[in-house]
Amino acid sequence: MLDVQEAMTMLKSSINPKCQAFGDYSEQVSDTYKLMGSIHLSQGSIERALRAYKKCYGIEQLVLGKNHKKTKDTLRTMELLMTSPGIANKFVLNTQDELQKRPRFNSVVNTGTQMGGFKSQT
Repeated sequence: MLDVQEAMTMLKSSINPKCQAFGDYSEQVSDTYKLMGSIHLSQGSIERALRAYKKCYGIEQLVLGKNHKKTKDTLRTMELLMTSPGIANKFVLNTQDELQKRPRFNSVVNTGTQMGGFKSQT
């Protein structure tokens, strides 16, 4: 039975041949990154797992689209990992996603009405 280090070595060494055979952005390459993320996660290395899942997610978005089941599952896994203390500050999933999570804010104040909610008595 293979130990974890051997498995990681085999997965890492399989990335280049898969990129040459199927292309850099292929489902086979994304599956390899997902497996690497799973192994890192099983070893308790959340940051490494998140890096691998992030690569996997980027490829899945391009190859399968945002609404594909695999892409959504990978995103859910990354969001769960991001809830770990200290991790959310180090990683940003996607700048567009981060901007969408922020509350809507409008800094423009209408100057046609008086401040304080009082109506003029004229």
